[in-house]
Amino acid sequence: MRPAPDAPLLPCCCPSLFVAVEDCCFYFYSCSARWARGAGRTTSWQRMQLCLRQLDPGETDHELIWLSVSVTSIGLAATWFAFGLPWPHCLFHDLTGRPCMTCGMTRSAIQFFHGHFLGAIQWNPLVFAALCGLSIFNAYAFIVLVTRAPRFGHKRKSSTRESLLLPPSL
Repeated sequence: MRPAPDAPLLPCCCPSLFVAVEDCCFYFYSCSARWARGAGRTTSWQRMQLCLRQLDPGETDHELIWLSVSVTSIGLAATWFAFGLPWPHCLFHDLTGRPCMTCGMTRSAIQFFHGHFLGAIQWNPLVFAALCGLSIFNAYAFIVLVTRAPRFGHKRKSSTRESLLLPPSL
């Protein structure tokens, strides 16, 4: 979907990504150009929207679900190590003797939760990035749940039933 000609587009982090803000919604437009045989250059636009909105009655509360899963997982891991249970072993490393992508994950997480961020990056940068993202989401979910603030999500579309009940605007 191509953006409206009068929409003010702000360039984002790369030359083919633009952002437009309208009615508490952020619209991200991505432009890609291709050369087609016989047709010359073709341009296609893709749009993603992110809006601030309240939760509908009966709608799944994803912030509550994933914050609960995150807190429960951290609690289980802390209990595991508090009781001195054995550390998990990597079956791939035991069989091949080579490190896999998640090698150092436990040590990286321990360093991260102790506040030693440089050590966490050194053990496993992928896990460090995931824990940073998880921490940001947990803070967002906690703030949204406590303050009942609007959430990020897709803009609601009116259903067929709602559009039949509403009179057309003249």
